[in-house]
Amino acid sequence: VDLAVAPQARDQGVGSALMEALLAAQPCPRALLSTEVSNAGERRLYERHGWSYLHHGFAFNPGEQPYVVMRRELASAR
Repeated sequence: VDLAVAPQARDQGVGSALMEALLAAQPCPRALLSTEVSNAGERRLYERHGWSYLHHGFAFNPGEQPYVVMRRELASAR
């Protein structure tokens, strides 16, 4: 699953709202995600929302761009 925000809607809280709504509906105690190492803006968003790093540069396929893997404990876990 990918979440994305159209360029014209960025920096307006849309990504944060989407992420928090999705996570609020999860019955699991934690969440994992991955994003490209080079995507500094997205990484800052996740860091501001309490995500921490599990891996700082994992290549899912040899020769392709590496991704960070992040986790977050969910306060709303049931």
